[in-house]
Parts: sequence; structure tokens; C-alpha cells
Amino acid sequence: MQRYLIKFSYSGTRFRGLQRQPGEIYNDEIPYRASIQTILEKGILRFLQHKKSATSFEPGVQFSSRTDQGVHSFCNLAHVDLELLKNVNNVEAVPSTFHARYSSYSRHYLYRIGVTPQDVKCHPVIEWRKCYFIEKPFCLDKAIEVCKLFEGTKDFASFCHGISGRPPGYPTVRTIDAFHIKPGRPLFDPLYDPLYSGIDFYDFHIKSRSFMYRQTLATRFLKMSSLNELLKTKGQNLRRVTTRVTLPSGRVFHEGDGVAVESEQSYGFVIDNTPDLQVGQVEEGLFVASQDVANDAELIKQYGITHVLNVAGVPSQKLVDLHYLDVHILDLPEEPLSCYFAKCFEFIDEALKNGRVLVHCNAGISRSVSIVVAFLMCRRQKSLCEALSQVKAARPRAQPNAGFVKQLKMYESSILNNDSKPNN
Repeated sequence: MQRYLIKFSYSGTRFRGLQRQPGEIYNDEIPYRASIQTILEKGILRFLQHKKSATSFEPGVQFSSRTDQGVHSFCNLAHVDLELLKNVNNVEAVPSTFHARYSSYSRHYLYRIGVTPQDVKCHPVIEWRKCYFIEKPFCLDKAIEVCKLFEGTKDFASFCHGISGRPPGYPTVRTIDAFHIKPGRPLFDPLYDPLYSGIDFYDFHIKSRSFMYRQTLATRFLKMSSLNELLKTKGQNLRRVTTRVTLPSGRVFHEGDGVAVESEQSYGFVIDNTPDLQVGQVEEGLFVASQDVANDAELIKQYGITHVLNVAGVPSQKLVDLHYLDVHILDLPEEPLSCYFAKCFEFIDEALKNGRVLVHCNAGISRSVSIVVAFLMCRRQKSLCEALSQVKAARPRAQPNAGFVKQLKMYESSILNNDSKPNN
């Protein structure tokens, strides 16, 4: 399998947003009612069929960012894992460690506004759903001043859509690298449309590493009847915020008003309570999954699991009549993986003699996947690329952290060096 980078743009006026929605049904007669993801994946499938490539799997496209219904994109990025393509132009192959979302350094959003004279009811049709219109007065100097208030690292809880329904501790702190406004221009020559008369256009540019879901900064910014009103009320409706910080070592601090107070000892990771019950069979008798599977007695029985290797660093629930091995591994790039290989490989070898073994960590994405990949490289003489592809085929969410990938490459080199020695 090869990972490919896709660059694309779209007008989101009629689409249901970028990501596929729950319960979405695709209809060939009205394809624009679907999401961009559905359209893109169906296009990839048709392309593969045209190239007579294997089409027995769904091309899971991963995006760098998501947009809502009615939002457009000049340039978005995505990646997809496919069989190696030949004689195809304008497609960029990228390493398997590349991720369209997490490898992106910055995102750039553009909000267009049109300032019209008062009591204007009709706007140019070419600007429909591509511009937000407000009436005069509009003070450009104050707008520039207010833009600067948003720059930097701040708590944007007041701008988070549906914050009341979010779980406690939902992260609302984001860093806005740049937020500025400058004169814009119409999408059509005003000479040919009298409705452009008296309209001044402005562009809001927002750059950041990431945004919260539906973090509508510019929309709320513009719904104020006057920017002077925003300046007067900027100190109102603000609440004191305490930030809970968990270090990789497990130490927990509560920060507020410039003071950090250590409060408790926890695990050095964020707990995800969403169950993940997907079981990936890497080969006969060898499975990889999350800790949710290890705690599900019915799934353990269904797959005939006899041994459980837990590399999450936290003791797991023990079911009766199963053999367990708990190995403390942190999901940190600098964690020395090779120190645990011998113990883990020995346990897997013993399990495969007469049984079946499940290897799991917390999420079943990085640590457990890295151990299984190393096992295939050592015991099955697979290359890193072959082993990782085999595990990804069984567990599509598999994604060792960057440090683990680097260590696995070094492990691959050490295996090759040992095999090249005459005595071996």
C-alpha cells in the first residue's frame, strides 16, 4: 500500500459539509446532497475501477480540516492509502507516517463581508452564500483594533458551538497566529451589475494551527451592531478559567490567575471513554485492538482469545481462564521500544503454540501496533513497510507515533545487519 496526498477545492453551497454525516444516504440523482467525503471516495473507487485496480475495500480518506455545510475551500488536503498507482499524473506519494490532519502546520480561513448602505434589501446574485452582508456604519480602524484582541493563545469557550453539551474539561484553548482585515473586492465586475453600487468589501484572514469545531470567530464578530459595542463589552461575560494540565509523567496541575497548583497523580494520557470494539486479525492467532476489546468477555470468547498482552502501562481487567502479561510502555516518542521486544515476543510465541493472543494498549493505535509490527519484522522476516501495511489492513486506525516509527526503522536496519553477518 502507498499513501497519497490529495489537493482539492470545492464550493460547499449545497453539500452537507466535508465529513460524512451519520445516516447519510447517497443518491446518484442528487449527488450534491451528500458530503464532500462521500463524493471524493466514490470518485476514487471509480478511478480504481477504470485502472482495473483492486476495489474490495473502502478508500478511507483522512482530511486536514473539516468545514460545515455551505462553507467553501480554495485548497484542502487529504490522504488515502491505495495500491501503488502507475501512469497517474498530479498525485503525490507521501510516507506512511504522513497524516493530512496532524501533519498540517497551519490553516488559513477567509471570511468576506460586504458593507452596504442602509435599507438595502437586494444583493448581487453572484455573491450569494459567498459573502456576509452588513449595513453601515462600519469602522475599519476599530475592526483592525479588535482583530488584534483575538491573536495569541486564548480560551475561546465563548465561541465554541454547543459548549454546554461538551464533556467537562473539553479543551477550548487555541492559538490564533494571525487575524487581520484588509479591503477586498467583488467576485464580478460592478460595471455590469448595478446592485454592487455603494458596497465596500473587506476580507478577514485567520491563520491558526487548529480550530475548535464550528469556532465561528468572524460570524459572531460581525453580528455585533457596532464594533464600538464589542470594544465596550469585551470585558463582560468573561468567566475565570482554570486549566487542568496533565504531564506525561502523570502529574496533574490546575492553572489559573498565573498560579499552578499540583492537585493529584494521574496517568500521562487523556482518557477516551468512547468504546472501540474493532478487532484486527493480523494473522492466524494474532490480534490487535484497544483496551475496550480486552475488557469485553463476549468478544474475547467470539475470537477464541487465550492470551492477552497489555502494553498500555496500566493493569487491565482480568477475565477468567486467560493468560495475561502487562508491560508498562508509555506512548512517547522517546520511549525505548526495543527494551520490551524480548519479553513481548516470548509471550506471543508461547501463545501461538496452542492458542490465540490479543495485543492491546489504550487506543490500539500506537504502542500495541508497534509491538506487533516489530514481531512480524523479527519472527516473519517482514520489512517495516510490509509489516506496517499488514497491521494497517487489519487495524485501519494503526498509526505509531513518529518516535516509534523512527525506532522501528533502526530495528529494521539492525535485523538486516545481523542477517548479513557470515555466522548468521
